[in-house]
Amino acid sequence: MKRFDQLTIADKAQQLHEWFPNETKELIAFIQGTAKNIANDTGKADPEALLHLFSSKQLKLLAVEAGKLTDTFYDLMVNNSKFFAEQLFSENNLANFSVDCIKQFVRIRPDSTFAEAVQLFFMTDKNK
Repeated sequence: MKRFDQLTIADKAQQLHEWFPNETKELIAFIQGTAKNIANDTGKADPEALLHLFSSKQLKLLAVEAGKLTDTFYDLMVNNSKFFAEQLFSENNLANFSVDCIKQFVRIRPDSTFAEAVQLFFMTDKNK
């Protein structure tokens, strides 16, 4: 087993999925919805929260990519923590997009144990 400081973003996402499968199902739907809203420019997503990381063009491309992945592989992501982590949280810009979506998601549910795990995994100084 890896030490905490040796875990990758994908490792943390996989562990989060294994500990909180129901919340992860809701999270995948949230990423899917956020991606669609950004890709379709509906005004329902908060792209300002993501624009600190990406240009608006990059953000739209990432949203399209995340939307395609979650549309095509939703059931597999819900049922397979490793696949979920590898698809959305590999070490690239899509991982940064997905982590930022997690941060937005827990703002909706700040009092949950899931939010505390997200805080530990993704909102430490190293991951900010």
